[in-house]
Amino acid sequence: MNESAPPSAPPRRLRGIVILAGTAILVGLWLLLEEAGVAVPSLGRAWPVFVLLGGLVSLVDYLAWSRAPASLGRAIFGAGLAAWLFRFTTRPFRWRELLDFLPALPTLAGFALLATWSVERERKNAHLVSGTVLLALGLVGFAARFEWLRALLPSAQLIWAVLLLLGGGALLWTNLRRR
Repeated sequence: MNESAPPSAPPRRLRGIVILAGTAILVGLWLLLEEAGVAVPSLGRAWPVFVLLGGLVSLVDYLAWSRAPASLGRAIFGAGLAAWLFRFTTRPFRWRELLDFLPALPTLAGFALLATWSVERERKNAHLVSGTVLLALGLVGFAARFEWLRALLPSAQLIWAVLLLLGGGALLWTNLRRR
């Protein structure tokens, strides 16, 4: 029985061009429909959907084409970033809320790096250490903004001490092991 091989991934550059072209076409269609009087959500409020689509395309790239660990990381970051951005476009914007949820960025980046590390064939310590540090920084940032989270976490000084010890130890271990 002759099974057909799955389609090979297009080159990375071509994937980027397809994503950019597809996004331009979707935005153009959206604007055209809006101008024609079709009831579509205002692009000023719904633009994070394009960030979400970029994340979904990265997920499809990971699952169906390239199996590149970075694609999974981009998918997680894109989906989380879109959710974070929708919070600011679906209701009146308040700068105070931006500061409250700013720690979401290092938290998302940390999750994305840890996901990338978890699916790598040859796991890179840099992704593990960076992901852990960013995730911890995000949690410390949230704890600084929300009393209920501060009560759950150890002191910021203890968290920083552990992060610095882990980061310095990993850096030292990685470089001494190479020699």
